[in-house]
Amino acid sequence: MLDASDKKLKLPNSLRKLPAPWGKRKFSELDQDLRHELETKQIDVFVISELVDADEVRDLFIRLQSGTALTRQQIRDAWPGTIGPFIVGLAGKLDSTPSVTLFKQIDRRGAGGARSDEESDAYDSDRQFCAQLLCLFLARESDPLSEQSIGANDLDKVYHENTTFDVNGESANRFRTLLERTSEVFIIAFAKTTGDGKKRVKLKFRKLDVIAAFMLIQDLSRNPNFKFDRSFTQKLASHILGDREGAATGKSTSGPAIAKYYAEWRGQIIEDIGVRLDQKRLFDDTEKQIIYTRAQGKCEVCGQPVDPSEAEYDHFPVPHTLGGKTVIENARLVHSTCHPRGPVRVPLAEV
Repeated sequence: MLDASDKKLKLPNSLRKLPAPWGKRKFSELDQDLRHELETKQIDVFVISELVDADEVRDLFIRLQSGTALTRQQIRDAWPGTIGPFIVGLAGKLDSTPSVTLFKQIDRRGAGGARSDEESDAYDSDRQFCAQLLCLFLARESDPLSEQSIGANDLDKVYHENTTFDVNGESANRFRTLLERTSEVFIIAFAKTTGDGKKRVKLKFRKLDVIAAFMLIQDLSRNPNFKFDRSFTQKLASHILGDREGAATGKSTSGPAIAKYYAEWRGQIIEDIGVRLDQKRLFDDTEKQIIYTRAQGKCEVCGQPVDPSEAEYDHFPVPHTLGGKTVIENARLVHSTCHPRGPVRVPLAEV
């Protein structure tokens, strides 16, 4: 077997599980059958016989030998597994246009990395941004309060660890739905800037605003009582337009920076978009006992035993601030120090 703990081997999990009797051994140390298999192994060879001119030969040499730099995303595109084709289908590649309108409206200023093939592949940065949203989505599906970073290494990890991702499964379909809902918001936001008789402008939206809108829609989708109707879409679009001059500070790939921006951004709009807070803020003693017993007295964040004197009862998976109900089905037991939003304090007045 391969050494799964060797972080230098960037292999998909599916390959790590395969036997490798030749691993970390010299050819002379292999048994006779394996040496014979390697010596007689047929290797595919591609012969390029028709080239237009010498320049084409040089271009090919540069690509294969000295290496024309690929972008980090182009390298991910070639990684084995289902994530690559899934992202390409959503965000486009070469002559294949994005199936999601959202990726045509992103402000690409400040996008880093090599751009060797930008002219031939205009969707490189769109695929990267789609991968960033998928990275956030996967992390926040298991932990809604995750401060997931979306830098290059984080995206590599998504591709490496999800080679068998079911592109027709529930998670993939849910991701598509969230992208479509986010797209609708920005389509309306764009339309609001072009009234009758006005010249259409090439309006682009900040990545942090798109990320925040996507995260909000993901959070609200956990609330079975929330309706994604035209009114919601209109109000969210208006909020995004009204905040276009606001400062979007912090590195947009940093998990803590994204979480901070999202919390402040969400707080400015949450009630305006139709989220009504449950007037019952705290769980009563009977509900606390049921929740405590259900969790077997263990914190559902760190997994350690919880002394009743240190126990708090968190609205989960739908936070109270997002319309989560104060019912045992939307609760978990946590230490006061593990409470993701800090100790619960009852406000003087509830809306």
